Amino acid sequence: MDGDAPDAPLRDSTAFRRVSHPPGIMIAEPGLEIVDMTGRQSHFDPEGSDFLDTVGLIIDRHRQNATEADVRAAVGNFLVFTGIAAEEDLHREQDLIDLQSTNLIIETKRRIGTRPGFTPDPANVEQLDGYMRNSIAAGKPRRLGILTDGRYWLLRVHGRPEIVTQPPYGFELKGVDDGVLLFEWLRDELGLLDASRLTPSEEEVRDRLGGGPYFERDMAALEGLYVLHKDDPSIRVKRELWRDLL
Repeated sequence: MDGDAPDAPLRDSTAFRRVSHPPGIMIAEPGLEIVDMTGRQSHFDPEGSDFLDTVGLIIDRHRQNATEADVRAAVGNFLVFTGIAAEEDLHREQDLIDLQSTNLIIETKRRIGTRPGFTPDPANVEQLDGYMRNSIAAGKPRRLGILTDGRYWLLRVHGRPEIVTQPPYGFELKGVDDGVLLFEWLRDELGLLDASRLTPSEEEVRDRLGGGPYFERDMAALEGLYVLHKDDPSIRVKRELWRDLL
């Protein structure tokens, strides 16, 4: 957060054409919900004007080089509209952080970097990483970080110093056609949809823990606990017992 004015109210964007849903998305009934091939549900219509306007607003504000507050408002609106974050769980401009929820810390910028293309400014990345470090130091659970200007979305994992813009750590919202793909990226790579919507099956557990940044974050947390306690005498005894059992 760089001290822009408070979030401006959402305004109408310019007209955006309606698009067909991408392969793998099935419309159960127009205007009710979408169902993907894994069976997860999210209650919005990817062809509906509300969703297209929500995506179009993000694109519009990037094209116009709008203020950080405008970008923050548009991104926050997308997160809530798609169910990636609940309205009551999404905090704006709290502890200097632009947007944060139970699972995410998001830093928004007018531009992600000073050079063209997906080239994040290291200073912006360090700002986000600093928020993540401070959050952990304050005793809060590890959260994933996102740096975005609306078009470019960079995913950050605590303890990973290198800046990686290739998938799954980077996403580019090139146009309104990519709105559902952005939703899927946030949902599948971050695993942020309400767990109550998921089927408690073996396949679902494997899908959720089978890799990606979310999995990497949890593994980093477990590794940190191991390094911290591996020399404890009681831990050594338990490790030897498990070794004998295995």
